[in-house]
Amino acid sequence: MQLLQEKQATLRQASSALRLVSKSDAEVSDLQRRVRELEQHLLLPHYPARTPPETPLSSRNESALYISSNLSIQAYFLDSALGAPNRIPDVSATVPVPREISVALGGEADIQRIAATYFQTVHFYLPFVSNIKIVRHIQSVEGSLKPDVALLLLCMKLAQEVPDIHNPHSFALYDLAKDFSAKLCLRGIVSLRALQANILLLLYEIGHAIFPAAFMTVGACARQGIVLGLSEKIAPQLAGKAAHSWLDVEERRRAWWTVVILDRYVALGGRCHALCTEDPASDTPLPADDGVWNNGQIVPPELLPLSSKTSPIGMIISPFARVAQASHLLGQVIRHCDDGSNAYSDLDDIDYFNHLSHEIYTLIDILHNQDAIARLDVTVARTLCFSALFKLANHYYNNNYYYNSSHDPASPQEQHDDPGRAAAAAVNHRDRLCRSVEIIDDICGQVSILIGEIRALLTGESMKLVSPLFLSCFYLCARNLAWMLRETDDLRLGAVKGECVDLLALVESRWRVAGVYLELLKISDSGPDG
Repeated sequence: MQLLQEKQATLRQASSALRLVSKSDAEVSDLQRRVRELEQHLLLPHYPARTPPETPLSSRNESALYISSNLSIQAYFLDSALGAPNRIPDVSATVPVPREISVALGGEADIQRIAATYFQTVHFYLPFVSNIKIVRHIQSVEGSLKPDVALLLLCMKLAQEVPDIHNPHSFALYDLAKDFSAKLCLRGIVSLRALQANILLLLYEIGHAIFPAAFMTVGACARQGIVLGLSEKIAPQLAGKAAHSWLDVEERRRAWWTVVILDRYVALGGRCHALCTEDPASDTPLPADDGVWNNGQIVPPELLPLSSKTSPIGMIISPFARVAQASHLLGQVIRHCDDGSNAYSDLDDIDYFNHLSHEIYTLIDILHNQDAIARLDVTVARTLCFSALFKLANHYYNNNYYYNSSHDPASPQEQHDDPGRAAAAAVNHRDRLCRSVEIIDDICGQVSILIGEIRALLTGESMKLVSPLFLSCFYLCARNLAWMLRETDDLRLGAVKGECVDLLALVESRWRVAGVYLELLKISDSGPDG
């Protein structure tokens, strides 16, 4: 009570000073804002709503208001040798949740509905947020949500929405989430919940083709994960609460795996798009069984390393763990193809080409034998493998085709200098061309079979369970089929391409990036050879 009276006296003094002192308009505006903030601070303990009120984000242009001036935070990034505390301090209590976010989330029943729907849909194919933990957050709130939890709930709602590309107002929730995420970063809030929120922002950007934002967001997610100590087993944790249970450790592991997966997916479509995360070591633990993760378990389950091809009797390698393995192989392909150097040793190069393709085919065979296509989530790992093989084969075909067109590896000069090597180079280039075409043709056939299995599972409701991460596979398949069709005029290829186009058109109702892929196919088909 005494503290409240002291705060009220301070407020009266500030108001009197504001009336008496003659200041410029800008200074008066700044003083008025500070008085309003003090009023809000006084009201917080007695405010009945779940989230405290604040002036709208859109009305604020004083960015300095949001910038953290906490010396401990600054020391971590400027000179951590000066003896900063063990962790970046938690300053979330100093950041109220804006009114717009409170309105967007609604009341307690609305928040519970957002969470329930999220865990029935998005969580199905990207399980990196703990259902148990989020329910506890919602149930334990008294008076207001922490800002990072509010942001996560907002992004859980956002991930379920489909924007209308012809209506800019349909992106209002996305804009709100991006603005609040930036504000938390400026105020020095680094937490697992904030990272998870940004991962969902990234998923939304990928799924609705919001570029270059997605390319930038994945880098921000990687940096947040590094600060949280998620990037490797011995990495220091500079922020966030320490993990005290298996559930905490598993949630942190899954968050980082999700960043790694999305990092590779974002880089898949470009050339020389450097990855933001290192390749995990072969002994990196895979995500645990999804069923145990969802339900919780007192005794931690046994973990399998990334290199595991099969699991011991009684153990399950879950669909999400298989996605992690597939993304790891995709990352190796991306690094190899985007190296930027063509000065390969011919024999070493063909060996690595065969090694990578063999590793990916091995995982495809395991997925085909172990995971019956009875659920949509088991298709994601397979499509990532297909995408990796498309990229690898296209890379080698293009490099060797243009090499052979512009340079005769068995020219008279080379035959004279090193006849054995020149002959071997010619054979290797030819072998890579043939092998690349074989892979493309084979994977197009496997994609056609997979499309039939997916179409059998797709209904109006199951469309909510579709991951955007398998769409690139069908686009790449259609692109390769279009090229092969121009070269061979094989009607069978045209039929499979039509299957890819039809599936993309069907999924566009959930993920707008599918429509963008269709537009890109039209551009490709209308080219000089179209």
